[in-house]
Amino acid sequence: MEPGSGLPTQVLHPVLDTYLNAAVAITGCHSYGIARECCEYDVVIVSNERRSRTSVRMGGFFMDLIFMSEREVLGPSDSEIAVSLASIKPVRDNSLIFSTSSSTARAMLPESLGKAAEGRLARALKSLGRADEALSKGGLLDADFWLLSGAYDYAYAWLYSSETTPAPSHILEQLKANSRKNSQGYEAFSMAAGLERASRKECSERLDALSIVYDAINASESGEADDAGSTTTKTDFEIAKAKSDFLTNAIMHVDSYCFLGFEVCSVLPRVSGVQSRVLGIEVDQSQIVTTLCKGDQKMIGERVTQALGLSRPAGRVEEGIDALRTEVSALAKKI
Repeated sequence: MEPGSGLPTQVLHPVLDTYLNAAVAITGCHSYGIARECCEYDVVIVSNERRSRTSVRMGGFFMDLIFMSEREVLGPSDSEIAVSLASIKPVRDNSLIFSTSSSTARAMLPESLGKAAEGRLARALKSLGRADEALSKGGLLDADFWLLSGAYDYAYAWLYSSETTPAPSHILEQLKANSRKNSQGYEAFSMAAGLERASRKECSERLDALSIVYDAINASESGEADDAGSTTTKTDFEIAKAKSDFLTNAIMHVDSYCFLGFEVCSVLPRVSGVQSRVLGIEVDQSQIVTTLCKGDQKMIGERVTQALGLSRPAGRVEEGIDALRTEVSALAKKI
């Protein structure tokens, strides 16, 4: 089956057999019709049991299993979830939960897109505030990280405002498709995300550094109640690697570097949360990277943060902050 060409019933047989009485659907890039062969399947399973998202490999395919209650599917409180439900593809829907939900989500789509864009803009502004605070404390690594985070939140806000549902490994392609109407926004994102550094070497170094960060999470979480979290973490990295390798082998180095930057923004707060829980410390978010890589309680080394791409000079970071703040303000006036 070609990616995005239809419902992956054969691929999902293990899931359908395991959750016999559950409604099951596909969301994410496979439901948007933009999936590549390296993309995992985002599988929504209706379950009233409280379960965390789980990443698994079944056969030759990766899957993210997302568990939601009937109430969450029929009346999502998160605007981004509401947007994704508008294009969800039911695989098994005997009780018509997904059919009902998607119809409602499509009717409410303009409102949901607006709320999602506003939420992401607020997050971008918060990240820029933390970047400023980090610079005021001499935390260049932290400022670099929060600028990077702000870039992706701005990108999401821009795409939502353009009636496009963002997909992490496709985000640069999606932004390019909208760049004719907002070339300055694209330039600001590119600068804030440090895309001028993209190359095969930089992609390889960033991916290797991410593997070390994921290993740090696994090492810290070992010995807990079960190893489900560790298994999911390992699979998360395998999914990221598969996507990065696909893009790099296709000579799409900028796309790969951009996607890996998104992964950096996702995984560093995650490992910081582990550090806070395991060591019993409260982390100043404006110093999140410094806390992770310096001092007696560090979890990763400074060389790792350098390899992650958090090594821009102060002038470049300040320039990126100014450019991104201008575009965030401009977009806020439009939505």
